[in-house]
Amino acid sequence: MTNNYRSATWLDTSMAIPRMACYADRELRLCILCGSTWNIVRIMKMQKDILFSLAIPVAILVLVCLWVALFADHGGEFGYYEHFNRVKHVMEEMPNVTIIDHWQHKDISLEDFGFTLIIEGKRQVEVDFTENSPQMKMRSKSKIREFIQEKIDSRN
Repeated sequence: MTNNYRSATWLDTSMAIPRMACYADRELRLCILCGSTWNIVRIMKMQKDILFSLAIPVAILVLVCLWVALFADHGGEFGYYEHFNRVKHVMEEMPNVTIIDHWQHKDISLEDFGFTLIIEGKRQVEVDFTENSPQMKMRSKSKIREFIQEKIDSRN
């Protein structure tokens, strides 16, 4: 009885064409049956190469997605623009208040920012949030709204 596995062309060690992972796995099982250690080593290296060639693009994709999620301004109240967007949303909800301009001091964290508002279409008010000020630590929308209203009322 002859062993047909040894004569198969896809077991030939002289072939330099890389194989897909499913063929490499099938070939590895056949090499174990045939006792060919050279083919086993070659196939295991090929499987490792396939794994690494897929791991690098996946890792880059994950890093890009994390970067976009954390540092891009999507208007959400999270990440780098968390406090800025929270304050902006509070101002947009306030009646008779229109945001006409804003500024930001961008660094490792968003340190300072401010808004220029028009109140009832007449008065211009500037509301600033600086790095170590108490209002920069406010997380509650109601407290932020109170602070903005105090700024508006003090400019009468």
